[in-house]
Amino acid sequence: MTLSTANDTHLYFYEEILLLSLHEEDGKLEGKASMEYTHMLSAALLSELILLERIAISDMKKTIVTITSDAPVGNRLLDEALTLIAAGKKPK
Repeated sequence: MTLSTANDTHLYFYEEILLLSLHEEDGKLEGKASMEYTHMLSAALLSELILLERIAISDMKKTIVTITSDAPVGNRLLDEALTLIAAGKKPK
């Protein structure tokens, strides 16, 4: 789900998940499962990069992430994630 305004601004998946994870009154993360939030946010970043056609995931026995475009997204966190993925080990 992406929120849009007249200026065509929107929230990315990871932003939505983070906002939904915050306690309404004190702004802290709900519960004590911070590792779960890390996994959810990581999955949201990967999903966003797939939707933006920057990466692709293979169906092979070993899951392989391929960079399909290294063009910046224009979002600091997504661009950093793309850079880190590109710097990772290449399949043989």
